[in-house]
Amino acid sequence: MLPSKVKTSSRIRIETGALGRGRTLPRQEPFTGAHMAKNLSFTLDGAEYFAAPVKIERKKLYGWSEVIALDDEGNECSLVTVDETGSFIIPKGGTGMGILAPDGKWADRSSLKAVDAEGKDAPLVPSSFDAPVVLDTP
Repeated sequence: MLPSKVKTSSRIRIETGALGRGRTLPRQEPFTGAHMAKNLSFTLDGAEYFAAPVKIERKKLYGWSEVIALDDEGNECSLVTVDETGSFIIPKGGTGMGILAPDGKWADRSSLKAVDAEGKDAPLVPSSFDAPVVLDTP
């Protein structure tokens, strides 16, 4: 997501619309380390800023709720699925997703390609990690 507002000084404040709060980041050199995520680089008014993506858990961002189904004796119920014939009970975790080709055969994910609305090959665009992202000031 691109920043919605940027203010300049010796520090940079980036506000994101989804989180609704800004974080102030000092000007700094790129993060280094064997297990660090790849850095994003931003250029604003000739100064370069670096930021490493941070994984945010969906639960922490949006919260969560649980519905626990109980039987008549107060015991927790388990989720199961019944196959289309009604003959087999499939326990939680017993199903998965797969990709099928138009002929109905299994398709490897590596064989897929991106297409546009007309079905033509979608153009590749450069990654934001490949070069600094230039931020414009209003």
